[in-house]
This record gives sequence, C-alpha cells and structure tokens, in this order.
Amino acid sequence: MIGRIGEGNDNGGDALRSRSKEEALVRRDWPTALFCALLIAASVALFTTAQGIPVRPVDPVLGPRLFPLAITGGLGLLASLLLLRTVTGPAEPATDAAEGPLRWTGAALVLAGLLLFGLLVETAGYIVGAAAMFILVARAFGSRRLGYDIAIGLALAGAIFVVFTLGLGLKLPAGNLPQLLLRS
Repeated sequence: MIGRIGEGNDNGGDALRSRSKEEALVRRDWPTALFCALLIAASVALFTTAQGIPVRPVDPVLGPRLFPLAITGGLGLLASLLLLRTVTGPAEPATDAAEGPLRWTGAALVLAGLLLFGLLVETAGYIVGAAAMFILVARAFGSRRLGYDIAIGLALAGAIFVVFTLGLGLKLPAGNLPQLLLRS
C-alpha cells in the first residue's frame, strides 16, 4: 500500500533528520574557493596585460601574444569551473583531524628543480638544466628509477631543444656543452 504524505509511519521525518545530520558533517572548501577567485583575478589582469603586446601586421593571429592570451584565458576558465564546482557542488565530508602530516619533501624537490634549472640554463645549457629539473620533479612524484629519469629527461629536453631551435627558429641556450663535446 502506498502511503500519502502525513499518513503512516514517519519515515520521511527520519530521512530529514538523517540528512540534517549529514549536512552538519560536511563543509565547503572555502580556501579553495578563495584561491580560485585569486587565480581568476590574476588571469584577468594577465590577459589584459597580454593584449598590450605589440603585434606585427604580418602575424595578427599567430603573433607573440597568442600563447599568453591562450594560457591566461585557459587559466581563467579552469579556475572559474573549479570555483563553480567548489561553491555549488557537493560538499566534502568534514574531518576532525588532518589526514596526515604535510610532506614538504616533494615541494622542496620541485623548488630545487626550478632553482637548479635557473642556475644551469645559461652555463650548462637548456638540455642539461631541463633534464636536471625533470629528474628532481620525477623524484618529487615518487620515482626511484634514476637511470630511467635521466634518460627520459635528456630525451624530452633534447626533443624540445631541437623543435624550438630548428623547427621554430627560437634560440634556446646551448651552454658550454657543445664546446666541451666538440673538444673531446
């Protein structure tokens, strides 16, 4: 028998009480929402700044401002979508304690890779600097295969170097490595 609203047992009331308990145990991720709002503001500022990059009449579409506009536009779009999901989507379950201690080793390795790249790019060249950065970032993500990381890092950095230098005509720093290899 199908009951009507207000008749029979109070299963609906139990469901409402259960739902309100669940709602009390969830929280919105407001730090993420704030971070997304800051990313949106930064992308808008960078997008408007990138529009001021001078363009030659011969390349109005594929000029020097294409990638800055695409990247800042994409950043703003993704930050907006994440903000929308964070504010209107399902809330995360509330936890009383953090899930575990924060590990700074991964962030430190990524930062070290960026700093090492900045130090090596002019002296040792793009390939060596990018490969060193790749190795440290791979280690930050948990890779323990050093030989494999070195091979992949050198292959990716070498391919990017060739594509940019020969394919696009953009000079990436070669460093002293070619001179050292030619002397041997």
